[in-house]
Amino acid sequence: KLGLSLFDGYGAMGRGNLTQPTLRRQQEQDCRAIAANQRAKDLVLQDQREAMKQIFSSVTREGDKLRHAAREHLSTLGGAAAASARTQRRHLSRCGACNSMMDLKRDGDQNTAGFFLFCSSCARALPLPRKGIFSAHDESCRICGYQAIQVGPGNGYNGNGYTLCPHCFKNPPPEAAETETGGDFPCFKCSKAGCPLAKKIIGGDTPLFTCRACRKEGMELKKMKDKDSFFASCAGYRSTPKC
Repeated sequence: KLGLSLFDGYGAMGRGNLTQPTLRRQQEQDCRAIAANQRAKDLVLQDQREAMKQIFSSVTREGDKLRHAAREHLSTLGGAAAASARTQRRHLSRCGACNSMMDLKRDGDQNTAGFFLFCSSCARALPLPRKGIFSAHDESCRICGYQAIQVGPGNGYNGNGYTLCPHCFKNPPPEAAETETGGDFPCFKCSKAGCPLAKKIIGGDTPLFTCRACRKEGMELKKMKDKDSFFASCAGYRSTPKC
């Protein structure tokens, strides 16, 4: 995950060459040129120092992009990231590790801003989605104990809203994930028994029968929102054109 953070961060800076062997290859070519008396050692060192200086200045100037990439891939950032972030709302939700209240923080400028929850008691920072309006949900995660977060429309998100556990969001629990989902893990991907926020049904992706409306996609078993009841939905409901 650290490697992915560096890859995405350097890419956002326009410094994707730092993740490729370009610089090393150039250094090797320069060393061979010195050995063959084709280039002077002092000139090679001067060129290399100037190149490294420009890279260092660029990375330092755009450090917010690297910090944002780290939040996307690393679940625990610690107090270093929180120190430079702005507090959006104090005591938003409860920490599942120490039971203290966590603050909603925002880091970066308008284009690279990232949100995360920070617990000052255990110096734990947990990344949140880049878009949406965040509020505390009454329920807590039945797996790790963190208070759930409700994500509502706003700040670039136009959906109907969803819930997430701030810890499981970047750390999918194997006992509640039927398959390797990849990416983020909101509550609707979770199949934890007894949790009213978990919407995933084990075996729910297996079609029950062919949809009689579109006669193409399969009907899948779904769990109703905020209710312990089920319904069948066409897998083509979210397709374009919609069933």
